[in-house]
Amino acid sequence: MIDDQRVCKMCGTTNDLEHHHCIHGAGRRNLADEDGLIVFLCHNCHMRLHDTRNIDLTYIQMAQRFYEKNIGSRAKFMKRYGKSWL
Repeated sequence: MIDDQRVCKMCGTTNDLEHHHCIHGAGRRNLADEDGLIVFLCHNCHMRLHDTRNIDLTYIQMAQRFYEKNIGSRAKFMKRYGKSWL
């Protein structure tokens, strides 16, 4: 998990938390699970994030940076997820 603190990564609340898969769609959600590319968000922030593409991109890029620093190279990331968002 990118950040295992049990607080919403957006607003800081500890209420009504959900997992957000930072990389999702096109079969990528399971890969994000395997790689721990997940953060906690409260339900309200989670819904807002999925409705706002520029916020969602921030979390996708954060996940890619985490992967490249802790798991593998950019080339490995691109092979696994099909592209780079950085």
